[in-house]
Amino acid sequence: MTVVTRDDTRVTRDLWAAIANGAPGATVDALGHSLPSRGYFVGGRSYVATIPVDSITPDDVAGYVSDHSDARYFGMWEHDGKIYLDAVDWIVDHVHARQLGRLRHEIEIFNIATGECEEP
Repeated sequence: MTVVTRDDTRVTRDLWAAIANGAPGATVDALGHSLPSRGYFVGGRSYVATIPVDSITPDDVAGYVSDHSDARYFGMWEHDGKIYLDAVDWIVDHVHARQLGRLRHEIEIFNIATGECEEP
């Protein structure tokens, strides 16, 4: 039996690469698996780090990842000159994703199949 462990160095590298390359957003699986093709990513499992694009460093990303040792999925997005880092949960069912999004006071949840954000 193969045990898959979290690779914080890879998570940090992949998130940083997305930021450095100017990606509008990205999600990374801390276990290194392929991302799901359906369901929803719902944020709000913890605090969201908000850092200006022109001052974020790989150490900021590494710190956020290490602060969330219980998270499997990490998301980042850029908006209005700021990078947002979020520990997110994968929820398969639309109803449960919407419920969790509302419970966490999320503005939007991410529909993986469509690549679009939706109101919870």
